[in-house]
Amino acid sequence: MPGYLRARVVVALAASLLFLCFWAFAMPHAPAPRFEPPRAQWSAPSEPSFATRFASAGETPEVHASTAYAPAATGVTAFWYGGTREGAADVAIYRARLIEGGWSKPHRLLDRRQLADALNRHVRKVGNATVYRHPDGRLWMFVVTVSVGGWAGSSITLVESTDNGATWSRARRLVTSPFFNLSTLVRGSAFRYADGSIGLPVYHEFIGKFAELLRIDVDGRILDRTRLTAGRHALQPEVAILDEQQAVALLRYAGEAPRRVLHSATIDGGRTWSAPDKIKVPNPDSAVDLLPLDRGRLLAVFNDLDDHRFRLTLAVSDDTGRHWQSVQVLEDRPEGDSSHHEYSYPWLLRAEDGDFHLLYTWNRRRIKHVQFNRSWLDRRIAGLAGRARTAPHPGQVSLEASGVPMKGTP
Repeated sequence: MPGYLRARVVVALAASLLFLCFWAFAMPHAPAPRFEPPRAQWSAPSEPSFATRFASAGETPEVHASTAYAPAATGVTAFWYGGTREGAADVAIYRARLIEGGWSKPHRLLDRRQLADALNRHVRKVGNATVYRHPDGRLWMFVVTVSVGGWAGSSITLVESTDNGATWSRARRLVTSPFFNLSTLVRGSAFRYADGSIGLPVYHEFIGKFAELLRIDVDGRILDRTRLTAGRHALQPEVAILDEQQAVALLRYAGEAPRRVLHSATIDGGRTWSAPDKIKVPNPDSAVDLLPLDRGRLLAVFNDLDDHRFRLTLAVSDDTGRHWQSVQVLEDRPEGDSSHHEYSYPWLLRAEDGDFHLLYTWNRRRIKHVQFNRSWLDRRIAGLAGRARTAPHPGQVSLEASGVPMKGTP
């Protein structure tokens, strides 16, 4: 190598090292406070209910990656991206509301041109969105945007609404990476710390595939970043808060066979996390979702398959996510049907009125909505007790439907 080229390489490496050092030491690293435990939600005794409907109306050829929030006063509001295909230039974020049992006509909310004008930079495509509602009613939406390349070139854009989504603030990018602010994506639900800051699970796809946790103050400034995983195969973390110090994360696995859901946990308020390990739930490189219930019980939705996404299962765990039992198989390809089916990217939440809502991608053509109450869920869980007593091994995971007959069960 000629001397002048060698000198340029040395200067470039030195500049990169200085920049990384500046990033590491200049960025605030305030100690993480305690988690804010999920608020206990009481449901009045009622008859078990279970209903399904579509939230989208076929307004675009493809839809994917829904997110939602559900304050009691306004029903459920859902968002997703839609267009001719994933990553196409015409993809935009859409919104619809569930009011009195029916979904409104989807409304086109944000597209790449609007975001490009707000950010004063080229936006090539738009991807996943995650919505978070603050206790004061403010809405934050984190949107994946790409200016160059594929998803590995992503960054996160934040928009805010103070009028329940009627209008949105000017978009701004979060600075989350020292490498030209590239390769940070969002999918999972945000949660709250005791000091009012929020935790946002994110992941990276540039060179390696790993998960992180961002802590963001009430003004949208990043306070800290915590690595959840290292390596090349962990994506899309979903975090469930158990109490002030304990939380569980499930992650999508993008590595070699055997493909299994990844599990990690913290007992110190998120300062440190256990190394992710595989649990006995298959994962076909697909997103999972997770929700805390009570007394340490967790509810999750996943594609419990080694390959493909043609089955979607609602399951419960009583040991902080190590083992799971199926509550209901929500979707499954009919036996002998060789056509393509995809049911994926679940978004699970509990509304302030106590009902549970699940949205997911249905064959990439619609966003499907499932609504059920606590009575239905308790009835299904009660049906698992007999199977647990006769399980052949205490560590064995059971992923069969409970088979409890009841009106309204799909």
